[in-house]
Amino acid sequence: MHWDKAELWVGYISENGDIYKRICVAGADTSIVESPSEPKWSSKGELFFVTDRNKGFWNIHKWIEERSEVRAVYSLDAEFTRALWVFGISSYDFIQSNEQTNVLACSYRQNGRSYLGVIDQVQNSLSAVDVPFTYITNIISGDNCLYIEGASATHPLSLAKVVLNDQKSNPVNFQIIWSCSSETDKYKSYFSSPKLIEFQRMLLVKMLMHIFIRHATPIIRLVKKKSLHYYWKAMEGQQMKHMES
Repeated sequence: MHWDKAELWVGYISENGDIYKRICVAGADTSIVESPSEPKWSSKGELFFVTDRNKGFWNIHKWIEERSEVRAVYSLDAEFTRALWVFGISSYDFIQSNEQTNVLACSYRQNGRSYLGVIDQVQNSLSAVDVPFTYITNIISGDNCLYIEGASATHPLSLAKVVLNDQKSNPVNFQIIWSCSSETDKYKSYFSSPKLIEFQRMLLVKMLMHIFIRHATPIIRLVKKKSLHYYWKAMEGQQMKHMES
């Protein structure tokens, strides 16, 4: 599959429409197993793409044409794209601004949730933008704004318009312009807020992530802990009986 190994090529087209020169930008080095994805050209004619070389995380990279080399725009232990189960994914875009031409808007996934970020190539910095979405799928840059598709535990899949400040670091306006459901506010008391728990199991070096979801139903009250513990023990006994039979 594409996320196992892929190649990214650039072709030079002559006046006759023929490809007279081909360069493999990523994926040709047999010592590096990578899966380049989401190639995009900036307004300056620079090629950007996402690949998982070196650290194993999908980070945004840039091709330096005159030196024919690839460098990371910003390195982070996070995923800046996702598996291409569908085409047309847009996990990052160039912020359209007359003042700043080296700024990227991006979404990245780290520790079980998505974030909206702004990468300044000159400062080599990443600024997280606070939005109510914890799952972000696509980003498109507009006229001094961003359009993002996302959701959360209390927001259904929606399309939002985000207007950033002059420094492109904080939102000054967040407006949902479309949502797959417009009646979720009346049911918010029923929505559970997931909590991310990090723990380590025996004999495993890496930390594991677990999402704990507490009940949030206002019309049902939990039984006492002792009774609840007995109930689960009884359920385990029933399961054992079924397994024996």
